[in-house]
Amino acid sequence: MQHGELNANKPIAGTINTIDRGAPAGGPAGERLLPKRPRTSEVISFSNEDLKGVETPHDDAVVISMVVNKFDVKCVLLDNGSSANILYFDAYSRMGMTEKQLRRMNTPLVGFTGDSVPVEDEVDLLVMVGLAPRESTVGMGFFMVRLPSAYNAILGRPGLNALQVVVSTCHVLMRFPTSQGVGEVRGDQTVARRCYMATHEAKQPAKVSTSTPDDKL
Repeated sequence: MQHGELNANKPIAGTINTIDRGAPAGGPAGERLLPKRPRTSEVISFSNEDLKGVETPHDDAVVISMVVNKFDVKCVLLDNGSSANILYFDAYSRMGMTEKQLRRMNTPLVGFTGDSVPVEDEVDLLVMVGLAPRESTVGMGFFMVRLPSAYNAILGRPGLNALQVVVSTCHVLMRFPTSQGVGEVRGDQTVARRCYMATHEAKQPAKVSTSTPDDKL
């Protein structure tokens, strides 16, 4: 559990939980949506004290919750290997947002294996991480992906850099500067493993029976 509380002046409009089925964006959006704010000069570091409550050893991804347009969005994967922020359309639609708020585009996302994912829209949204008073709110752009996913969103390098996040996968923890000191958000290992399994199972090919009528009892 994190110490602190959500800012009472910024009420949550709702919660986006796990999805129940198995050219980089984000750079200019922060400048368009929110002015620059002063940040702390404190050094961001991690120690063995931060391993309390962490199941070790592990190779879990860092999966967090963050507030997007006043919605508590869970199952957000931190991926510094991604050159784009991604929001899945199922999560977007559950925020009560409409397609009129999207900007049309046609830029496929290409992975390391060469596989491409079609992207037809992008959108700028306000993202808040952390707990008051050590919270950070930044505007960032997201590519909209209309495919099923175990995650609601992926925060890639544009979003991580906009928040000036430092991530420790060992500690399942991310920290970032705020005007009130260093803020933090801890990942959820249980959710990370559930999302991993859902993604892995979705990629498994269908099993084909090779039995013949004579094999059946």
